[in-house]
Amino acid sequence: MATKTKSLNIRISEDQYNDISSFAAFQGTSVSALFLESVMQQIEDWEDIRDADAAHKKGEKGTPWAEVKKELGL
Repeated sequence: MATKTKSLNIRISEDQYNDISSFAAFQGTSVSALFLESVMQQIEDWEDIRDADAAHKKGEKGTPWAEVKKELGL
């Protein structure tokens, strides 16, 4: 069974596009793949934070918030 796909369009300046395109080429990937990977990583980080917050509210011991933020580069 084929996976359904959606298209996403954004408007950015030509200078921003050139910078992003150059960086994507440097990474050996496409602009689309670069954006998707970046957004998916941010979603994963958000889910981790949400899960840690829920565990903390339940009184579960876990990784200190300062350490989580440091690991995520926040």
